[in-house]
Amino acid sequence: MSPSIATIAGVTVPDSALARRATQIARAAEPVEIFNHSLRTYLFAELIARAKRLPHDPELVYIASILHDTGMSPAHMSATNPFEVDG
Repeated sequence: MSPSIATIAGVTVPDSALARRATQIARAAEPVEIFNHSLRTYLFAELIARAKRLPHDPELVYIASILHDTGMSPAHMSATNPFEVDG
């Protein structure tokens, strides 16, 4: 995990092997702007869950957030199927 994204706004990014692998996949597949958007998605989701005291698994929220736009990357887009199918 990059030290620059380990903890932001009091939220610690999960550092499990699965979370690290999801980060690698997202970084490799997405432009930095989309990766940063996905990271912000996790941070806001985690902060909202904490504020509302919702039971949740931070690792699951992180992985879902960090990978949610990988289907929009050129490496994963289909020339024949719409985003709703391949995304």
